[in-house]
Parts: sequence; C-alpha cells; structure tokens
Amino acid sequence: MYYRSMHFPRTVFLGSPSEAIYILEAIQHLKWPVAGVYTSADLPAGRGKKILKSPVKEYAEKMQLPVFSPSDMTSPSTIEQLKKLEPEVIVLAAYGKLLPPEFLELAKLGAINIHPSLLPLYRGSIPVQAAILRGDDKTGVSLMLMDSGLDTGPVIAQKETALSGDESTPELSQKLFQMGAQLLIEYGPEFISGKMEAKPQPEGAKPLRRLKKESGNINWLKSAIQIYREIRAYTPWPGSFSYWNNAKVDISGEVVPSHENHTPGKVIKFNQKIYIATGEGLLEVVKIKIEGRKEQNACDFVRGHPEFIGSVLPS
Repeated sequence: MYYRSMHFPRTVFLGSPSEAIYILEAIQHLKWPVAGVYTSADLPAGRGKKILKSPVKEYAEKMQLPVFSPSDMTSPSTIEQLKKLEPEVIVLAAYGKLLPPEFLELAKLGAINIHPSLLPLYRGSIPVQAAILRGDDKTGVSLMLMDSGLDTGPVIAQKETALSGDESTPELSQKLFQMGAQLLIEYGPEFISGKMEAKPQPEGAKPLRRLKKESGNINWLKSAIQIYREIRAYTPWPGSFSYWNNAKVDISGEVVPSHENHTPGKVIKFNQKIYIATGEGLLEVVKIKIEGRKEQNACDFVRGHPEFIGSVLPS
C-alpha cells in the first residue's frame, strides 16, 4: 500500500479555460509540487487566424511549469510521458478530454476531478449550462475521484450555492471553480493523508448530451423565461440566434411579463424599447449582432434597420 501520510504529493494538473486556473492556484497554495500541466493545444482564432494559447497554458508558462498538449491521451507516447513525471496525484478541472484508465492508474494516490455540479446530478460536459437551462434554484461543485466512467467516481466533498436566475455560463463557471478551489484546499490534504474516505455515488444518473451548434437557434414558441435561460446558458457558445432577411442574427435579452397576445417571433417596438413576442411573454432585446457586423444596442440596430420592426422571426 502506498504511504498516504505524505502532505505534499507530486501533482500533475489538467485543465484549459480561465476558470481552471483557480484550481491550479489552489494546488500551488497547498504547496503540492506541480510536475506538469496538460492543456488544450494552441488553436488559430479570428479572421487573422492568430494562434491562441489556452488560459491555463499562458498561466503555466508564466509560472515556469512544464506544459504538455498531447492530441491522443491513449497513445503509448502520452502514457510514457506521464510515467516520467511520476505523479502521485492527478488533478483535473475542465480539461475537455476523457482520460483512459492507464493514465489515471499512474497516480498512486488517485485522480481528483473538480466537477461543477452536485453529483450525481448533471454528469458530463455541460453541467453549468444544464443548471441554468432547467431553472434550478441551486447548484454546486463536487470534488470527486475519477474512475473509468464519466463523472461516476466516488465523491470526496461537495458545496452548494444558490442561483439568482440571472447567471450566465461564464459567470457561474467562474464562481463554481472558485468554490472548487476552496474545496480542494480544505479537503485535498485530508483525503491524501487518508483521514477521510470518498463516498460512492448513487447509480442510475445518465450523462448529459453535448451541446450542438444548432442548439442556439431560438424557438420563439417557447416561453420568454425559457428563452432567457437559453440565452444565459448558451453564452458564449453556441450563442442564441435567429434568422432575419436570410442572415443569422445573434440576440441577447431579458424577460418582460406580458399578457398580450402576439405572434411568436414578431418584433415589436414600444416606449423606445425593442421586444420579440414568444409563446408566453415578451423578450426585451438588449443587443443584436447581424452576421458579419459588429454587435449593437437593439435601438441603434433598429435605427439602421427600421424594417426589422414588425417582422416575424422563424421558430
């Protein structure tokens, strides 16, 4: 049996987006030596195809930590690379790739995942979006041990937080991973030293389906409340959009209670504000971005496109 009273285990971290940096900072706060950081590969972005590094890679390089971006986590070269790092603990936060058992097994003290939901609820890749889409009044974060399943491993600790009903995916993700960092600081050493046990999850929960690009196409037959949830959940990807004059139109807005009957999708102007009718209630349009143009305030957009008023967007 591996000696579990170690307080500063050699750690390999895996993560990519900005919110994952909170977890890497927590590892450094614990003074766990970071043997290596795995993150997504550099990608070209924008019209100029400028090469962008992941936020985690930028942070890791600033901290002078070894960085790796393998394309195949199951390849012999990737496994051999990890062996050379001799990890005692693997910590993962929003990495975006499944890890094979032979990768996880190299961590003698276990592989810990920070998952932004109250497991077993919302297993899979979109737990933050799911909590927003379903109008939950609370969510949370789980510190869990990874196994061969998708977010099915035993839970070390959890913490919940109330939802206001106005959070967007980026805002809520940042909050949950900050909470996850605190959980790791509070419970990570206790688990590593063998002072606490992880508890198995109940069986039966299924992982969520991944979002698709077309998920963001607004169905105006839905209620304004549900569309508002989708707008917040689908920020930044896939976004919430409709079509007008054969062009894609990105839309952000807020719910306005209304008992008036309008054709769902109809664009209305009232008291210098722009609304779109839904299956139940109105959506006040805050900003609009027509394909190939810059984002505009809704009223500014209408001044340049007065024919937008009275049109009916497709459902």
